[in-house]
Amino acid sequence: MLLRQMAVAFLFNEAGELLFLQKKSASRFLGEYLVPIGGHLEDGEHNDPKRACIREIEEETGLTERAFQGLTL
Repeated sequence: MLLRQMAVAFLFNEAGELLFLQKKSASRFLGEYLVPIGGHLEDGEHNDPKRACIREIEEETGLTERAFQGLTL
């Protein structure tokens, strides 16, 4: 069995609210559910999960790294 590593980002605003994404109903995985931002690690990211989280945030939300400050693991 092939195991894939995942990166998941939890983004909170100043009010302590957590950002979730709602999956499309047609999605094969968790359709219509609210999910955190994340996805599989790509080649070269296995030793840099922070980079993987930044990439996933940009891909899934459109937010660029400049839009959020103080990203911590």
